[in-house]
Amino acid sequence: MRIIGTNILAAVLVLYVSAVSAQEPDVNAFHSRGLTALKEGKIKEAEELFSRSAEEYSFAPSYFELAKIEFDKNTVYSRGKARTYIQKAIWKDPRNIDYRLLKAKLIDVFSSSMAYDVYEDILDIDSANTEALFNLGRISEDGFYEYHNSFMEYGPDASISYNDFAYKDFSKAETFFKKAINSDPGRIDSYMHLGYLYSEAGQYEDAIPLLNRVVQIDSSTKNAYLFLGYLYYKTFRDSSSQSAYKKALGLMTKEEKKDFQDSTTMMLWGDKENEPGNIEKSVNEFWDRRDPLYLTKYNERLLEHYSRVAYSNLMFSVTRQNIEGWKSDRGEIMVRYGEPLNRVRLRPYINAGGKTQMMLKTDLWVYKNKAFGFTDDFMNKNFRFSVPALNGRYLSQFSFDTYSYVTSLRRTEPEDYEPEFKGPVFTLPYSVIQFKDLDNDNNRNTRIYVNYALDISHKAELRNKYLLQHQSGLFLTDSNYNRTGQKVEDFTYLGSERELRLSRYEKYWVNSLELETKPDSVSLAFEVIRNLDGGVSTNHFRYLVKDFDTGKLEISDIVLASGIDKQSSGRYSLTRKKLNILPNPTQTFTRSTDIFLYYEVYNLEQDADRKTNFEQKITLKKVNANSFIENIFSSLAHLFSTKNEDEVTLTTNYQSLEKNTQVYLQLDMKGRRPGDYIITVTAADKLSGSAASSQTVLKWR
Repeated sequence: MRIIGTNILAAVLVLYVSAVSAQEPDVNAFHSRGLTALKEGKIKEAEELFSRSAEEYSFAPSYFELAKIEFDKNTVYSRGKARTYIQKAIWKDPRNIDYRLLKAKLIDVFSSSMAYDVYEDILDIDSANTEALFNLGRISEDGFYEYHNSFMEYGPDASISYNDFAYKDFSKAETFFKKAINSDPGRIDSYMHLGYLYSEAGQYEDAIPLLNRVVQIDSSTKNAYLFLGYLYYKTFRDSSSQSAYKKALGLMTKEEKKDFQDSTTMMLWGDKENEPGNIEKSVNEFWDRRDPLYLTKYNERLLEHYSRVAYSNLMFSVTRQNIEGWKSDRGEIMVRYGEPLNRVRLRPYINAGGKTQMMLKTDLWVYKNKAFGFTDDFMNKNFRFSVPALNGRYLSQFSFDTYSYVTSLRRTEPEDYEPEFKGPVFTLPYSVIQFKDLDNDNNRNTRIYVNYALDISHKAELRNKYLLQHQSGLFLTDSNYNRTGQKVEDFTYLGSERELRLSRYEKYWVNSLELETKPDSVSLAFEVIRNLDGGVSTNHFRYLVKDFDTGKLEISDIVLASGIDKQSSGRYSLTRKKLNILPNPTQTFTRSTDIFLYYEVYNLEQDADRKTNFEQKITLKKVNANSFIENIFSSLAHLFSTKNEDEVTLTTNYQSLEKNTQVYLQLDMKGRRPGDYIITVTAADKLSGSAASSQTVLKWR
């Protein structure tokens, strides 16, 4: 009986297969004609042919094609029909992965967690399916972003952190992306998203090799270069960051480049910049004015801006609403003010006490001097500026009116930036002084010197290199933002002849930078970068360059110096004709240091014998002094001294054969009380009757 039953079953199966085979030509005809119509763009005709095939023969591939057509219509109704079609296809062919992938894609539109289950089912069929692995990673990645630094408020004093859930999602996403890469090493988005994941977790170094791999696979991947620019910037590789952004901009269309460079910059323009004219020129000038470190070959402020825009586009774009990241509300704040000190997400909940209210998902961003709230009003990931609605049913968890606040800030504080460099920021004493050109009386330009002092009290050698090896630079920019002069020097050996000792334990190395420029109001920048640790001292300010060639009596700035040498040319850092001067930029003097005053008097009248005749008056006044100040010029005791207890005035006459005269003298402060002293030098020309003066401050310890 058993053998007979088996034979009967086999016969039935043969008859069934024969019947199906007999139908296949007609089914394939409908389906094939549908594919042809689809290829020719005849969507309506294709849909009718696939429907005929599906209705008459329940042909799974036709259900699949119908599902794709409905999915592409992208309406709520069409997606519902698409789910019905794809489920029928799966019933007919349960192990078809393409069908299940489309089902997951359809479900993912409204429920990532349900799509997650479908992708897991696909892995049960094919554990190395790249598409399923990638999407499982993507969904887990979104979970990490959603719950990282996320809290649920339970009253004013209690909250629950979701960070543990976030990092479980992080671990799953990392695993899935790595498996997707192993499954298909040429799939770019697996590398990209794993890089995004690492970046948001602060693991920038782990992300960089992934993005480098992307550009190796496809060197035309614009977003990979943009993201690399951001990652390099976050790891203080500014030169590499600039190179990556340059490549990204080179891959953009004209419109994309205009949007990324010009439009994002114009958003930051205040009233002064927002003027009609050449946009490209205005944008370039905008960033030139904000370059915090001219010594480098890149503009750190511009790199910061590009990085803010790149990050905003990466994290805040709302694809379904076609909102580019930097144009979103969160993106605007990121571009204007950079990354906040603290960023928290408050989970949504229902407040059922009294009037039922929905407390919306709210992001809080806290800066040093400002705070912002953003709410996901429609639960579509488009976080907008919080607006209080005390009597409404849907409320932000941030009570401040962010919308009105930002409206005001756009006018009063359109941007904010605090430079951050690879090394520490340090200060150093420096002074800026001006002289007339003594070597060429026809030269109307002014000579500017910046004297600075590096603390070498703890100087030591490390691998035959001094800790204070450095690069220094002096830069001048005119009112039209044109660079009118620059002086850059590298110092690998700090010679002892320029050492300034204030005490046994306090010692400096002194240097001077010199530039020649025409009289004008300029922007002056003085910068130093230490070679060893990248430490930076940067000083940018407006500066008025004096005109000493007016024909009237003029006097230069006063140099407080610790040494003047008439013999050794070039021994000290500042040379004026045959005088070598060791300036003291600290302006501080002790018993261990000599004190010299140096200045120059210009445009003196000459008599018939070409002689000049002028009176020099030097006043020394202690700031807030209450005690009697004695005669400090021991070598000039014959000079007249006033009886004012707070100051000493000394006068003497000078004659010279030079209408532009150098003057220097030595002071003796021994026995004087410590404090700050204002020194005023006044020159009175006895031939012309004119006078001029100059001041400086001396700190006596």
